[in-house]
Order: sequence, then C-alpha cells, then structure tokens
Amino acid sequence: MLFVSVMFFTLGTLLCAPVARGFSVFFIGRSLQGIGGGGIITMGQVIFADIIPLRQRPKYFSFVLAAWALGSVFGPFEWRSAQAIVPITVGIAGVIIAVVWEFYGAREPVLRQSLFDSPSALATYTCALSQGFILFCALYYVPFFFTAMKFHSPTRSGVDIFPVTCFLLPGSIITSLITTWTGGYRWSIWSGWVITTVGYGLLLLLDQETETAAWASILAVFGIGNGMLLTGVNVGVQAASRIEDAGRAAAILDKC
Repeated sequence: MLFVSVMFFTLGTLLCAPVARGFSVFFIGRSLQGIGGGGIITMGQVIFADIIPLRQRPKYFSFVLAAWALGSVFGPFEWRSAQAIVPITVGIAGVIIAVVWEFYGAREPVLRQSLFDSPSALATYTCALSQGFILFCALYYVPFFFTAMKFHSPTRSGVDIFPVTCFLLPGSIITSLITTWTGGYRWSIWSGWVITTVGYGLLLLLDQETETAAWASILAVFGIGNGMLLTGVNVGVQAASRIEDAGRAAAILDKC
C-alpha cells in the first residue's frame, strides 16, 4: 500500500508539473497527489506502529515531522473560494460516508469499539483534534495579520510564520528524545498545552506597532508548544491502544 501511495503521488506530481496545460489535467493531478499523500502519511504511521517499539517511536516520528514542517514553510497556497470550499465539502461528505460504512458495512472496520474503550485514548484523540484545529487556524489567520496590519505581501506573510514551523521541529525533537529517555509521555502533553495556550494568548498582543522581535518570539513560543503536543499525542495514542490496534489507532490519529 505504501508503494501504491507513492505511485499515486508521483503520477499526480507529473500531471501537475510538466504535463498540465489546463485546469482539468491539473485538477486530476492534484487529486492523485491527495490520494497518494494521504496514503503515505497513514501507512507511515502504521509501519511505525508495526516495526518500531513504543519507546523508540518518538525519535523516528520527529524525522517525519521535519519533512512536514519544511512542507508547511515552503508549500502554502493562497485561499481561493471554489478551490478550497469544494474539497472541504467533498471531504466532509467522504468522512460521513466512511463512518457509516465502518459501522454498518465493513467486515474488518478500522473504527472498532476497542479503540475507544480507554478513557486515555479518548482524551488523546480529543487533544489531537483540538490541537490540529488551533495550529492550522493560526497558520491560516496569522498571515492575514501581517497582510492587513503590517502591509506585507502574501509571499512575505507566508515567510513571517516561519518562527512557528521553525521552532515546532526542535520542540518535537527535544520532546522525542526526552520521551525516549524517560519512557513517559504525559508530561509533554500537559506542558505542550500550557506553552501552546500561552503562545496563543500572546497573539492578542499583536498590533501594527509590534516589533519584529516581539511577534517572532510569540510565534516561536506557539511553535514550541505545538511541537511538544505533536509528539506527545502521537505517543499517547500508541500507549493507550492495544498492540493489535496500534496501526488502526495511528490511522485514526492522522485524521484528527
């Protein structure tokens, strides 16, 4: 499945870059990239869960997070109404259909009851969903601040959020190393939420007169907290799941 996902992603990239001469071909290419990219992310987590001991997973997860952070810095695109709303609508419909199928049609459902029996697992899934919402809201709206209040260009505004993604990676790596060394993960979730909350609250202080050093420091704090949460939540889901459910738990976490 991993190789199939890579093939889909590669084919989609080829259609988008050298082949596409119109929107139709470009749309097909982006669709194939999305299918392949989703499979790569999910299968990567499943492979981690299958072949790497729980205590060692944070270290290797930080390598994957590094690639994600680089993509977040160099790959954002502008918001366009139809191009954004249609995929979101289709995605929501797909989630609803998938959930109905999982509960009423699938013989080997991914969303099996055992994944949600543990209160720790439920709490971790909730943390992952909340943290993802907060992180991507900030990555979307903070550039608006720079565009509207600082009068930066869209490209410059995208570069201005670099402190978030730059410090997100060290926060995750350091958390991974400490988690591997100590064998505990709850501290990273608690500390990560405290730091993330402080960083998010400090965003209220931003205005037109805010100096570069000040807003960069605020975004760095926000990035460190989210980096800690990304690692802590990932390890927490694995620790709260049964061995035979580790792959399914990783797949569900990727959708949060």
